[in-house]
Amino acid sequence: MRRTQLFGFVGLLSLLVGCLVPSGGTNQASVAHRGTMTVNVVAGCQDSPNDCKLPVKYLGEKDGCACFTCEYAKSTQRIICTANENDKNTLMALTRK
Repeated sequence: MRRTQLFGFVGLLSLLVGCLVPSGGTNQASVAHRGTMTVNVVAGCQDSPNDCKLPVKYLGEKDGCACFTCEYAKSTQRIICTANENDKNTLMALTRK
């Protein structure tokens, strides 16, 4: 086997193994900040933005459930997720402040 074929085979094999290995948690979001803080939450998509304090950062949306971080980059940072359109609009307005 020639050297280029060997490297191609090894790359294909590692890609195949990477696809077959299951990932960690399935229904969890994880945010790390400068290696000092890690926040894990189970996505319930029913949180209320009432006690969400600035700064707020938009994380993304999947299947109608939008997630945000409240008190971003602080030791009290937490993640909330909501499917309510009014709550999404309220939180999006807070991201612009």
